[in-house]
Amino acid sequence: MVTSRRRSQGITVYTDRSDGVPILLNIDILKPALLLVDEPSLGLGPRLAQRALTSLRELNERSGTAILLVEQNVREALAIAQRVYVIRQGRVVLTEVPSNITREALQQAFLG
Repeated sequence: MVTSRRRSQGITVYTDRSDGVPILLNIDILKPALLLVDEPSLGLGPRLAQRALTSLRELNERSGTAILLVEQNVREALAIAQRVYVIRQGRVVLTEVPSNITREALQQAFLG
């Protein structure tokens, strides 16, 4: 595992270089106000992907850490999100709470 730290920015990145899968170990100890997570399920099997996303939701509930999640698996992302922003070509095209999002709204947001 490689840990890189940009001291001037206070950023710590944990990455397992052997397969490119990020590792979040004891992130609770760091007590971040905001955690940026890019494609946590990428390259993972369904069970492990579900476990990763569930862990993020539990982290948010337990510590109050805000999580900005970028995820291609829309169904799983909607299951853990409190607020959804769909960005297409650099513009926010949909902002909503998951319970109010319809299939048609998602299709319009993603396909235009």
